[in-house]
Amino acid sequence: SMNEIGQATTDGTHVVWTEANDDQFGAHIRSYEIATTKLETLASGPHMSDPAIAGAHAVWFQTDWACTAGAYRLCRPDEAVGTVMLYNYATHSVQTIAANVIVKYNPTITESRAVWTQKFGNQYDLVQYEFSSGATTRLTNTDVTEAFPVTNNGRVAYLGIPASGYPRIAHTLDPATGVDIV
Repeated sequence: SMNEIGQATTDGTHVVWTEANDDQFGAHIRSYEIATTKLETLASGPHMSDPAIAGAHAVWFQTDWACTAGAYRLCRPDEAVGTVMLYNYATHSVQTIAANVIVKYNPTITESRAVWTQKFGNQYDLVQYEFSSGATTRLTNTDVTEAFPVTNNGRVAYLGIPASGYPRIAHTLDPATGVDIV
């Protein structure tokens, strides 16, 4: 592609990434199905970033905010208000799962939930959206920033960063029980 490409990720069946075309003045979330070689655009809009995929869903952050004049549309503003979007491969539909939020760090996804770091006042906490129930839940409420979330085996691992910036401490959270292991 002659377009600007960014943030590729895979679940083993699909590859998803962000793509922008200077001639069309927009960004896209693109998907490639490995087995069939099918290439498709999941969504198009002003500024999209940080896609993640697992099973039947892909998730990403979308904002109308431009990073700087003339900047590429794949830049990731640090403090922009935006939307967490979800694509369902089974229904080929896109839905908003969190609107008008400040999301920091990449959203992450499992086959049952999407998780992201969202700003509440002056702190950043983990939030999850469960696919089966459609429920959005704030998972943490602490004075450290829960950064760089990743999901695996029903748990969420993240880096706890205090206001001073250090020491950074690795955590594993079980959303089902609320148990947070340091």
